Amino acid sequence: MVTLSVNNVFHLLWPWLAFFAALALASLWWGR
Repeated sequence: MVTLSVNNVFHLLWPWLAFFAALALASLWWGR
């Protein structure tokens, strides 16, 4: 059940992680 809950939480947080990763990548790109 622990792996299931972690997988469920990761599935819920995946869009936010992708959004912040893209935002950080864009900030690094424009920061050069």
